[in-house]
Amino acid sequence: MKRKIIVMSVLFLFCGFLVFAGGGRQGSGSGTAAPTMTGTIGNTLKYDLAAPINNGQNITIEFWTQNELQSTHQKLADEYTKVHPNVRINLTTSAYEDLWPKLAIALQTGTGPDVFHFANAQYGLLGPYMAAYPEDVFPMAALKADFDRVDNYIDNGKLYYLDMGVMTSGIFYNKKMWREAGLTDADIPTTWDQLITVAKKLTKYDAAGNITREGFSINSNDQFVLQALVLQSGSFLFDSSGKPVVNNDVWRQSLKFLQDFYTVHKVSSTQFPDGHEAFVNEQGAMAYIWGWAGTWLVNYPDIEWGFFNLPSKDGRPAPAYDRNDGEATFSVSNTARREAQAVGLDLLKYFYCNDEILIDVAMALNIVPSKKSLLNNPTIRSNVVLNTQTKIIDRTIWPGAVPDPYFDTINTYAVEAVLLNNANIDAALTETQNMMERDFVRAFPNFKPVERQYAHAGEMR
Repeated sequence: MKRKIIVMSVLFLFCGFLVFAGGGRQGSGSGTAAPTMTGTIGNTLKYDLAAPINNGQNITIEFWTQNELQSTHQKLADEYTKVHPNVRINLTTSAYEDLWPKLAIALQTGTGPDVFHFANAQYGLLGPYMAAYPEDVFPMAALKADFDRVDNYIDNGKLYYLDMGVMTSGIFYNKKMWREAGLTDADIPTTWDQLITVAKKLTKYDAAGNITREGFSINSNDQFVLQALVLQSGSFLFDSSGKPVVNNDVWRQSLKFLQDFYTVHKVSSTQFPDGHEAFVNEQGAMAYIWGWAGTWLVNYPDIEWGFFNLPSKDGRPAPAYDRNDGEATFSVSNTARREAQAVGLDLLKYFYCNDEILIDVAMALNIVPSKKSLLNNPTIRSNVVLNTQTKIIDRTIWPGAVPDPYFDTINTYAVEAVLLNNANIDAALTETQNMMERDFVRAFPNFKPVERQYAHAGEMR
């Protein structure tokens, strides 16, 4: 069975926003009306609501974004143009996978937007067209005071984007199945061994011993479980030069641990659908899925679900529980005319200072906000997934803007080779390393991992 790989940066497609939209006209004004709002918003980084923009002269800027962010970016445009009625913002949206090639071609040919949203995995493609943050607009000290992980995004001494928030993995579980198995909240596992014990209680078999309900659904997400196990062992995913490292004892032990879910503990089956599909089809009682599923599951109101963080090996805080992945802010095109760049940067500053919109984005995409002051916000805390992930998010690693072929290679040559084709683990990891060095390293020579900037890097090997 050939299974599709799900890369976290594209999982937001499941939120259901799949209709192309575009061309909305926002903002109006003659250019003579002065802003009517006064005061400032923001924390250390502050935005002066009364300061005029573009000398009060009319200006229109083009803003491209993805469907999933249409409502929040529309709200941003509407609010900004109320503050600055001389500014018009035309918002155009596209499906996630369609946006990047359109942007690349448009920016290369000088026909692109003034402002555009992007995913950090596209930084290698779109980074050359991003305007750097001017210090007089975005003082670095103020950004670091208000936002987490700013250092991770500095490229040659400059910032081109930050993340609005980050997402990581966890375990979604079916509460009804949990109760039927005689489990309570006291059985929420804090170690992997405990998770295996619980998964065995939740797994169902037919008379021949075949699994009819998985206790732990991980198909197509199993390679991400593998990476989490490696990180929990204290090993970085890349060496200090940026080369992927997969052919070592930690990866061998972790891949064997992963395989045992299928062959030894028999709580997972390659014959079942992808893990998230098995979960919503009630073919799985627990599933490793990233936080996006907290939004997606509203489409399945009959499923009573809960969520807990990944266990660690010994129940104590792991050196790192897993990767995290940020949802990038929008950026300003360095090919836009000068006055449009200035408005775009001002719009970005207004966005950073507007807590209400940042909360809207966090709730729409199920991401833990990067703005420090929002972590204890009641709205964020009301979200089961975000409230849970805030407890360990500082112990998850962002390895950098890793291009998707990294994940494809691990899935094909390590995980699928072993789980689907019964390949020898040593041979599979040797082949995976060879393919990484042949294809990934050559194709992405400028990729720079930032794992070693992780706050708890001293606990890693």
